Amino acid sequence: MSAVERIRPFVEWLRTHGLGGNIGECGAGRQDRAGAEGDTEWLAALETTIRFCRANNLPLYYWGTGRDLGPTYPYGLEVDHGRTAPQWQVLKQYL
Repeated sequence: MSAVERIRPFVEWLRTHGLGGNIGECGAGRQDRAGAEGDTEWLAALETTIRFCRANNLPLYYWGTGRDLGPTYPYGLEVDHGRTAPQWQVLKQYL
């Protein structure tokens, strides 16, 4: 089930009740290689989710962890061995 499929009922509930909400602590893995074992195209899913949330005026907060869990934490945004986290390719478009 995609993130949008999971979020859609929440958006509909908010509309029904005239309320606002947000999506907090959202994250996406560093890999985005279609067909790779264990890879679910995280960056494409992140992009789709952000677009859906924006279209529905639903703030989304990315879980970046800071330095607490180290640069190899798969959802983190820290530089890893001189390489910028690939999630920034998507996130920087929405800053």
